[in-house]
Amino acid sequence: VTSGGQAMDNAYWNGAYMAYGDGNSYFTPLAGALDVAAHEMTHGIVERTVTLEYKFQSGALNESFADVFGAMIDIENWTIGEMIILNTDYYSSGALRDLSDPNQGGANYNDPGWQPAHWDEFLDWDITYDNGGVHYNSGIPNKACYLIAEEIGREKTEQIYYRILEAEYLNSQATFVDMRLAAIQSAKEIASEMYPNDSTVIVESVMNAFDAVGIVGEEGSEVPEDLDPVQGEEWIAVINDENGDHSLLRVNPEDESVKNTITTTQVFTGTGNPITINAVGTRILFVSEGNDIIGIYPNGEGELNITLLAGLPGIWHSIALSPDDTKFAATTIGQDSTIYIFDLVNFGAPTAFHLYSPTTVEGVNSEVVIYADALDFDPSSTYLLYDAFNKIPQNEGPALEYWDVAILDVGNEIIFPVFGALPTGISMGNPSYAQTNGNYIVLDYINQNSETVWMMGVDLFEGASNWIEYVGSSSGYPRYSPDDSYLIFQKMEGEVATLRKVALADKITPSGNSELFTENRLLPSWFVIEGEMSIEENSQYPEIFSLNQNHPNPFNPVTRIDFEISVDTHVKISIFDVSGRDIKVLEDKRLYSGRHSVRWDGTNHFGKTVSAGIYLFRLQTDQFSETRKMIYLK
Repeated sequence: VTSGGQAMDNAYWNGAYMAYGDGNSYFTPLAGALDVAAHEMTHGIVERTVTLEYKFQSGALNESFADVFGAMIDIENWTIGEMIILNTDYYSSGALRDLSDPNQGGANYNDPGWQPAHWDEFLDWDITYDNGGVHYNSGIPNKACYLIAEEIGREKTEQIYYRILEAEYLNSQATFVDMRLAAIQSAKEIASEMYPNDSTVIVESVMNAFDAVGIVGEEGSEVPEDLDPVQGEEWIAVINDENGDHSLLRVNPEDESVKNTITTTQVFTGTGNPITINAVGTRILFVSEGNDIIGIYPNGEGELNITLLAGLPGIWHSIALSPDDTKFAATTIGQDSTIYIFDLVNFGAPTAFHLYSPTTVEGVNSEVVIYADALDFDPSSTYLLYDAFNKIPQNEGPALEYWDVAILDVGNEIIFPVFGALPTGISMGNPSYAQTNGNYIVLDYINQNSETVWMMGVDLFEGASNWIEYVGSSSGYPRYSPDDSYLIFQKMEGEVATLRKVALADKITPSGNSELFTENRLLPSWFVIEGEMSIEENSQYPEIFSLNQNHPNPFNPVTRIDFEISVDTHVKISIFDVSGRDIKVLEDKRLYSGRHSVRWDGTNHFGKTVSAGIYLFRLQTDQFSETRKMIYLK
């Protein structure tokens, strides 16, 4: 395989296939090394079992498993890639990596082949470099594996490590401590089933190995907690589908007969995402029938053609507004493998993000994405969930075509896959996030072989999924209610578009069958207008500046800070400890007048979790300043 037409000095797994380059400046053909071949195959096994996210510690564990089974399959030594090294001036050790000596004689990460061998050497990098150090920090769990094998042998060790994958003892965001606990659990089971006479030695060897590399602790990562749902007046935005009319309506979730027309401007129905609303229900954006982006308040006031105002052409297809109302994402009718991000605070031209299929090699991506369609921001407004149509050329026969789902880290411009390679004829589409927790999504599971569609709920943290309901032969475009207790979705009954609601026992499990909600309506979006005021009250422009008490308070791990500004102005939201020491700046930019909110996750400037105690948060503008107290619990 080449990379951009050039000889490739690497190999990778991209979720659909393994690719091996023929080498260039540093390597001979990479498939010439048994351990390198096995390394890439193991990435596929990891993806189909514990689904370790390819970033930070979970990504380093993903790399470590690939190295471990590369070394277990090529049993001659503990090095990786020694059979394909061409340039020993660059790889002076003669190997890419060495599980027995991750440092490989180097002093730090600037030396080729060097990896940390102990937690004391852990590289606390941000996600923009090597996805948070996945190819470097993997050296620490690698060394632990080597130490285990030195005590109990390769055969027992590989059985322990494969049981971790097979039994799925790790969640998708697992840490090194999670790996320690999983290895201990696996060792106890393997020893009990296969080596009862050596049980104590086997388990103690595993514990001692992780102790030796500084991976200690008895508590693993916890399921991220829900945010408090926004409280207020609930509505469902829908598109009318009577007599060719596609007006935008709002419907009461408890009584579909209570409805109002937001605007008679016709809404585009060629996508599953023509309507989007911010978290507190103060702004609706939609794509018009003429493919313009239109902004409007939920009470029907203030309709504005944003594309016309910005001097942009009417070429827009799908749209997603961030919950914090600071940006929105859009795709065009041009099917150009691009998502555009519009900044609602600083304005200016949109930022274009080229879509690709990521691989396990930094800087090497598969150019198979043709275009994206459905879009949705997570509750933190950090990640954009989307589906994309992919086309992979085959050596013989027609290209492989399918829809899949990925996540764009907007701030860092990095893409992560949600699923691995899909079976032939299977697609995933129309995904959306739960409104109180970004670790849960719902989507359409599309079987093109049988022309059937099911709604599926997915727990991204645990890597679990559930069937929710059979939709029929067309997409359901499911959306969560504001508190995630219901899903609303579209189902065709003959030629009539109906909307149905299904109650959830949890975010991915139905508590019963769905019920008909209304007919002749399309593409629902369930939202809430925060507060107790009626929708008829125009509350978009507060007359005062105010800083509200954070909620929840006390809190762990995340709290929300709401504030109001009566004019467009520069805003700074800062966190301090009781001694006045600056902890973190949450917001420092110009904002438009209205209601805003930020969240704090209990970390400081460096991303480290602060100690429990009392902290201060301050709102500062050119016209106003106020400080309040909050309590962070551990």
